Amino acid sequence: MKERGFLTIRGHNEAGVIAVLSADTPWERIRGLIRKTLKPDRALFIHGCWAIHTFFMQVPIDVLFVDREFRVLRGIIGLRPYRLAACRGAEGVLEFQGGRLADAGISPGTVLEFREKTEMP
Repeated sequence: MKERGFLTIRGHNEAGVIAVLSADTPWERIRGLIRKTLKPDRALFIHGCWAIHTFFMQVPIDVLFVDREFRVLRGIIGLRPYRLAACRGAEGVLEFQGGRLADAGISPGTVLEFREKTEMP
């Protein structure tokens, strides 16, 4: 997985910048976060994805399904291992360390501020 860009999260009590890794190859997309854990300042983006699984994962994750403009269509806090989640119409999914988004105040309709790595100064 490679670093794709940066996501700014502005919540009720905090603002933070998260480095976004991308799963680009078919193997990376299938494997996702299996046997991996994310640091609080990292997220995994899977482009062209509207459904995910947490099979073989060891810890819960937070999930945001987004459209092309990074508008949140659906959010799940604490998706437990061995579950499925989907959102028709999503263009991608962001996966975070479990609990990371609990106090962020992100809800459907929120537009996330994403910057490609090439756009950074």
